[in-house]
Amino acid sequence: MVTIFTVTGSNLPDNMQFALTDCAGIAELSGGSSTQRQFSCTPTGQSGARQGAVSASAGAASPLHKLSVDYQAIAAFVTSLNWRYAALKSDGTLWGWNPLQPVPVKIGDGYADVAVSIAATLAIKKDGSLWSWGNSNDAGIQGNGTSGSNATPVQIGSDFVKVVVKGERSVAGENAEALKKDGSLWVWGARSLQQPNAIEPELTPRMIDTGYVDIARGSGGASLGLKRDGSVWTWTQNLANQPFTPVKIADGYVAIATSYDAVYGLKADHSLWNWGGNAPNQAPAATPTAATPVKVGDGFVSISAGTYYALAVKSDGTLWAGGDGNNGQFGDGQFNRGAFRQVGTGIAAAWAGSACSFIQKTDGSLWAAGFCDLGDGKYARYMLTPEPVTL
Repeated sequence: MVTIFTVTGSNLPDNMQFALTDCAGIAELSGGSSTQRQFSCTPTGQSGARQGAVSASAGAASPLHKLSVDYQAIAAFVTSLNWRYAALKSDGTLWGWNPLQPVPVKIGDGYADVAVSIAATLAIKKDGSLWSWGNSNDAGIQGNGTSGSNATPVQIGSDFVKVVVKGERSVAGENAEALKKDGSLWVWGARSLQQPNAIEPELTPRMIDTGYVDIARGSGGASLGLKRDGSVWTWTQNLANQPFTPVKIADGYVAIATSYDAVYGLKADHSLWNWGGNAPNQAPAATPTAATPVKVGDGFVSISAGTYYALAVKSDGTLWAGGDGNNGQFGDGQFNRGAFRQVGTGIAAAWAGSACSFIQKTDGSLWAAGFCDLGDGKYARYMLTPEPVTL
């Protein structure tokens, strides 16, 4: 999850650099001053101490300050769509399962990110290489340059840090977006050609813009990009007259997520905001927009969006859920929907899916709630309260 580091002092230089081992996507947040600057990044790898430093500028001979950070690694990042599951463990091993393969099978080693579509998997290795595979290449979602599918991983790019998929509620087929280390944004799949209304798919990743530190997409949600200065941008596919033309919609965020007709933004002060017609927390008089978002609350450190709902974790370890929980994926024993409410305690991280939520507790154990297939060889089933997951 994105972590924010605050550096305080006197006469802090404008070109200050922050470094921390195994913390990806380091970026300085906007609004810094000579007495306080903030940096964000996402810790990766296994639990333990990480060494860092603050320097006056890039290439400085010696740091202004050294630091050591201890953190608990995520046991396994789990993502799912259309009953296809992928689990990325903290040791870099990637595992997958589905109704035809009901127990987890190891796919490979050295992975850093993964996303699943209706019938394909896209994953990034620690060296930045992007890979795709699956039993279908619907609308070119595999990005392999052909309309044919490959059952085993095939490399389709390099220097990437994040990949996201628009899946089951996308218009005219699936498509994907990915972010490179240099901040460039790439797209492929259905409705991804530059020409307006072109129905042919983009079969290989194509760059559309630069300058981003994070991206987000939901199943039917907006395409979103977050820039280093905290600004949020959105763009459309080629169903529009000006496709893939990013438009700035908001400022002041450090993390973003999106689901069907809802957007969630986390600010540096740990406040969480939402907007859109399907946003869980609505305004009394009008639907909240990017210009008039509704505040969900304070103290949040992470946000994850599923198809119609979202999960958020606070710094005190409480878990909050909002939106449509009609599959029991809030884990509080209910089938219902509504504004964000507390549904758990002792939580380190949480991931929202289409009908199933995965939760990591502070003791490192992994749990699931909703209509889930746990990869235990049993049929998918309703779990109104969290059940343990073994990978």
